[in-house]
Amino acid sequence: MHSTELAAKVAADYSVRLLAAAAIAIVGLLAMRWVGAFVARGLDRRTLDLPVRHLIVGAVRAAIFTLTLIAVLDKVGVQVAPLVAGLGTASAPRAS
Repeated sequence: MHSTELAAKVAADYSVRLLAAAAIAIVGLLAMRWVGAFVARGLDRRTLDLPVRHLIVGAVRAAIFTLTLIAVLDKVGVQVAPLVAGLGTASAPRAS
């Protein structure tokens, strides 16, 4: 196999990965927007202070963004297992 054929094969394979990652990113960002709006509408019916509502909606959007970012990195080929393990360790409660 010549180097030009190999380069073309790698470019084709990687371009498919990048297109899939872009599609995941677009769907994730749309989901973040829609779910955030849905949660905001649901919280409008409650008697919560405005800063608390913004905090909850922001936390929901941040969680969706984090999951989207992990999915995009995984699709591109980055190993996400250590990242997920680190997130789990960072969020674990510490014993006093």
